[in-house]
Amino acid sequence: MVFDAETVEHLSQQRPAAPWGRRTSRFRMIVILAILLPAVVVTLLFFYSTIPGPIIMIAIYLPLQLIAAGLAATAVRGKKAAGDAVIIVCSIGATIFSLVVLVSVLWSLVSKGLPAISPQFIFFSNEYISPSTPLEYGGIGHAIVGTFLIVATGARSRTFASLCKQ
Repeated sequence: MVFDAETVEHLSQQRPAAPWGRRTSRFRMIVILAILLPAVVVTLLFFYSTIPGPIIMIAIYLPLQLIAAGLAATAVRGKKAAGDAVIIVCSIGATIFSLVVLVSVLWSLVSKGLPAISPQFIFFSNEYISPSTPLEYGGIGHAIVGTFLIVATGARSRTFASLCKQ
C-alpha cells in the first residue's frame, strides 16, 4: 500500500493511545470498593452464618455485586455506564457458573470412571452386559473398533473423492 506525502506526515505525528493510563486515583478507589465490599460481606456470611454457600453466592453476592458495579459505574461514567456494568457482572457470573458446572461434571466423570479403566475395559466388548453388572466386566473394545472402521471408511471415501476430481 502506498500513501501520499500528506498521509505519511499525518500518520507520523500520531501518538500511540494508552487508555489504561487515563485512570484517576478516584476511579481506582471506586472500582476497588465495588469489588471488595460485596466480597467482604459474603466472606463474613460464609464464616458467621448458617446459610448454605450456593444460596449466599446467588441470592446475596450476585445482587450486591450488581448494585456495587452499577453505583461505581454511575459515579465514574454516568447513568449510561450502569447498564454496561450490569452486563459485565452478569457475563462474568455466567462464565463462572458455567466453569463450575463443567469442572463438577469432569470431576464426577474422572472420580467415578477412573476405577473402571483397565486393559480388560479397553479391549473387551460389552456383550452380555447389563446395567447391574459390576464395573470389572465389559469394555469399549467394540466402540474402538467401530470408530476405527468409520474413520478408515471416511478417509478412504475422501481419498476416492479427491482422486475423482483429478
